[in-house]
Amino acid sequence: MFTLLVLLVSAGVAAHITHGYGTKKSRELFASLVLGIIVGGQLYHLVHAATYIPATRYYTWNPLLHRDDCIDSGKSGKRVGNDTNTDDLNPCYCMGTLAECYTVVKNSDVTYDLTDPSVVCPIDGTAKCKQGPTRADRIHRWVPSLRDCRGGQLTQCTKDQPCTPCERDKLDLFKEGRCRSCSSENKGDCNFVPGVGPYCKVSPDSKAVEPCKQCCTEPEPYFDANGFCW
Repeated sequence: MFTLLVLLVSAGVAAHITHGYGTKKSRELFASLVLGIIVGGQLYHLVHAATYIPATRYYTWNPLLHRDDCIDSGKSGKRVGNDTNTDDLNPCYCMGTLAECYTVVKNSDVTYDLTDPSVVCPIDGTAKCKQGPTRADRIHRWVPSLRDCRGGQLTQCTKDQPCTPCERDKLDLFKEGRCRSCSSENKGDCNFVPGVGPYCKVSPDSKAVEPCKQCCTEPEPYFDANGFCW
């Protein structure tokens, strides 16, 4: 609003300097500038409204689109933003036979021999961990704060934007990462309200939804048939 006011004042000053205050030509120029600003603003918002497609359970437009309020929410038990609480630690960090711990020194990987019981992967941020050749196989120290926030999803697990179940035995099926770990202080009560949520997907390929049953993940690592930890 302040920007618009500045533009209008600038238009009036420009008209005054160019044609003199109160002349017909200056008034016409000022009105034209005001109308141009209004039309330009309407076109700007129209283009944004026409090109944005909100995420639904049927379609996700651009999974790289993330809302800050979703990332900073704890929807359905996900990690809240950059929280580094004990419940947010990833139990899979450098666990299992596929895990590789390494540091990068001058573009060269220096690996740790995890087969030696006396060797542990540093948790102070100086090392990285992976369990496969691709970037997606990276094992992060913290559970994901982007869980169920892709494609511009909002801060609630609704019927149109249901969340991924947190249960440990479903992680491999949905491949969306863990929720915060269950503990004596966090039993995973989802506080479900009919018609409001939180709602969770029944399966990755189904359009069916159901009330979320548990909004935390059991703290033990889960290994699939290929040895990947979830």
